[in-house]
Amino acid sequence: MAGYFSYATYHAKQDLVALEANSQAHTFDEAKQLEDRGHRDALVANITFGVAGATAIATAILYLTRPHPSEERPDTDTARDTGAHRSGAGLALEVPF
Repeated sequence: MAGYFSYATYHAKQDLVALEANSQAHTFDEAKQLEDRGHRDALVANITFGVAGATAIATAILYLTRPHPSEERPDTDTARDTGAHRSGAGLALEVPF
């Protein structure tokens, strides 16, 4: 998703450059709309890149702090549930922290 909005930002910038090259045939409102679209797409791209980065950091932290099999306590139970449904199959895994 972030890649799409990055490309959309690039495309809006290229459209704005092309519009400025032929500015006599276009109004200021058209240029302003292109600029606004580019700013909006850039904002969405930045937010989605930030969310992806935060998710990667959280994943790395959870991976590095997970209990190793040799460190597992015998009193921790992992519950598993499998089920078949008309619409498909499902798997639920509950892991206590």
